[in-house]
Amino acid sequence: MNQTNSRKIITLLLTIAVTIPIFAQIPTSVVNDNARMPSENRMAAETPEIKITKPDEPKISPELEAKLVKLLKTTGKDAAALNMPENRIRYQADAADLLWAHDEKAARDMFANAANDLRGLVQSLDTFYQQREAGEVEDDSFGGMMFGGGRGGSAKFYTTNTIRQNLLLAWAERDGAATLALFRETQRDNYKEFGWNDGQFEAKLASLIAKNDPAQALEMGMQKLSKGNFEGIDDLISNLYRKDADKGAKLAAEAVKSFSTADSTLKNNYNNYYGQDPITSLFSKAAQSAAQKSESSADKPPMLSDADLSQLAEVIIKKRAERFKQSGDSYYYGSSDSSEYLKKYAPASYARFEREANRSSNSNSMLSNANSSMGNIRVRSNVNSNITISSMNSNTSATVGSSKISARESAEQAQSEAISKLTQAAMSPDAKISLEEARKSLSQIHNRQQKLLALTQIAKVFVARGDKDSAKSLLSDVAGMQSAQPRKAMEMLQNLMLADAYSGVEPDRSFTIMESTIFEFNSVAAALNRMVDFVDFKEFADGEFNMGMIPREALQFAGTVGLRQPLFNLATADFERTAALADKFDKPELRMEAKMLIIRTLLPSEKE
Repeated sequence: MNQTNSRKIITLLLTIAVTIPIFAQIPTSVVNDNARMPSENRMAAETPEIKITKPDEPKISPELEAKLVKLLKTTGKDAAALNMPENRIRYQADAADLLWAHDEKAARDMFANAANDLRGLVQSLDTFYQQREAGEVEDDSFGGMMFGGGRGGSAKFYTTNTIRQNLLLAWAERDGAATLALFRETQRDNYKEFGWNDGQFEAKLASLIAKNDPAQALEMGMQKLSKGNFEGIDDLISNLYRKDADKGAKLAAEAVKSFSTADSTLKNNYNNYYGQDPITSLFSKAAQSAAQKSESSADKPPMLSDADLSQLAEVIIKKRAERFKQSGDSYYYGSSDSSEYLKKYAPASYARFEREANRSSNSNSMLSNANSSMGNIRVRSNVNSNITISSMNSNTSATVGSSKISARESAEQAQSEAISKLTQAAMSPDAKISLEEARKSLSQIHNRQQKLLALTQIAKVFVARGDKDSAKSLLSDVAGMQSAQPRKAMEMLQNLMLADAYSGVEPDRSFTIMESTIFEFNSVAAALNRMVDFVDFKEFADGEFNMGMIPREALQFAGTVGLRQPLFNLATADFERTAALADKFDKPELRMEAKMLIIRTLLPSEKE
């Protein structure tokens, strides 16, 4: 079995496992992907785009909130019993982040336990490097299949560092001092071997810490500048200024001094976390802030004084001039959107630079036009000949088979119009659509996935209007679309779309569909477990798949669009049965992921 096929199988497992309770969101993302396909592929797929709006967030009752907090505490404790330290870190950090607002002491304990596990992983990585340098172990180049997992040194680093980032990002907005201490404790020089730059990540952490601990963030920013490290300093200053204008302005002024005296030959000195130039970014943000200053912010110090803005403008223009001499790129060190402010704060220097750039550009343009004219003379006859032949071929192919194309386009147009009508009804707060109209539109949709998604949305419209009878009638029309024994990923996801639709009408039917689908999924997961264990993939160890190596951002907002309403419906109808859905997964890490998904969706943190 080659790596490509293995990757597909692992991806399938993870996709289904993470999305088992996610009803409308995954099908919507699939539709949007189809909409971005080339036109010929999109026509073949017959999946026109459906735009679904975010539903109003349901308000949970104090009783439901108390049950969720209790479940969260239990889940956090259960996470400590997982076999893989990567999974223990992942789920204890997630649980602690959500629990902080409800029980800070218990949350601190969970963070501390996760931190201890991280120290162990970093020490294990240190040992591996030492053994590799001594020639005691081979750096197997086999590597991993997905998310960088595997046996090689780079794979071990990637997995450990991803877990490290996940924990630090979760902790940063809660306890800045503890986060910074753990960040520095787990820094290693050999991280650079793999192209990782902790300076960029430190700026991202400082920006998060600034929200609750401005003094700590200011200290981090000052230390970065003292080392000549400007990566991400613009975002840090912006976030700090919003939280504490005095501290933000202080760090901004210090940054201008550092920018003005920095050695321009230093590599990686002028990139922020997203690969942008922080000098121009800070200048633009400060200039825009000054231009938009309102009466309500009159008592706040400016992010940068006019003198500092002028000094920074001179630095930027100088850098742009240097770059232009080297490569002819007149917009280096700032795109054209900063030109307006450069003209304002350094008018003489900008005018001089603009004259030089225009003079050189005009000279190059004249030479280019001369060369182009000579080339046109040589190829004109051939071009005209080719155009004639091409036109004949085009007209011939347009005639052949036109009836087939017309029939297909007609069917697609009818389906698109039906989907558009149902989508508009779903998006409109005062939707005026009857049961008969909905049935007629649904009958025009032949794509199974699109029909289920449209059905789910329009059924919710009837439920929102208090017309559950119409919703039930629509669902009775498609009851046969449920797969009794789903074997394919799409069949399972389509079952869950039906469960979504039933959640607001017949919760018991929704539970039944979900429970049977999870049961079938377990048989797929069991077979996959044996396979990955047989080939000894390091993403799978101690009977668990390494969920900790998934970047935090990948699942941070999972379910917030399509999941909250159906889960609210089920939890309101029967909370115990809703929570028990997670326990129906055979694999412990998937049970943990499902529980956290339920909690994260219904009990959003106060940060949201």
